[in-house]
Amino acid sequence: MAILDIKGLQKDFSGPGVILGIDLAKEQGEKHAVIGPNGAGKPTLFNLITGKYIPTRGKILFKDKDITGLPPHKISHLGVARSFQITNIFRSMTVFENIRNAILSKRKLHYNLFSTLSKIDGVLEETARVMSLVGLATKRDQIAGELSYGHQRALEIALTISMDPDLILLDEPPAGL
Repeated sequence: MAILDIKGLQKDFSGPGVILGIDLAKEQGEKHAVIGPNGAGKPTLFNLITGKYIPTRGKILFKDKDITGLPPHKISHLGVARSFQITNIFRSMTVFENIRNAILSKRKLHYNLFSTLSKIDGVLEETARVMSLVGLATKRDQIAGELSYGHQRALEIALTISMDPDLILLDEPPAGL
């Protein structure tokens, strides 16, 4: 079974098509790169897979489920995560808070006046593990917007990993590292 199966995918924006009939099947555990010159439509492909854009034609199947046209949050909760070409982090929060919030989101937990985030089972440990995995443990309490660009990119990858996805889409992952 393919984890991702794209059939006849097309996208146009009221003019020439950007994505013209892509067929693609990827198995669990495979690693692939989408390469091409600027303007070739790589981010558009990611935006279609993750629900930011709705295809003009075609189907996107994730683990045999049709996700074509689903909103991004539903696709994310099914197990698809992505990073962005332009860093997308919570700039006014610390590194720790960014990662912890991604983990809370994955678990569908929300803060309320009667809960203590530090007492939610395993969240602190998982946050520390992800920070260590991407080399940000020493930046734990630093405000994300004050990090170097390379560390911001590492934080964004940490946010992607924090979702514990089945499929990760990294848009220009080494940019700035």
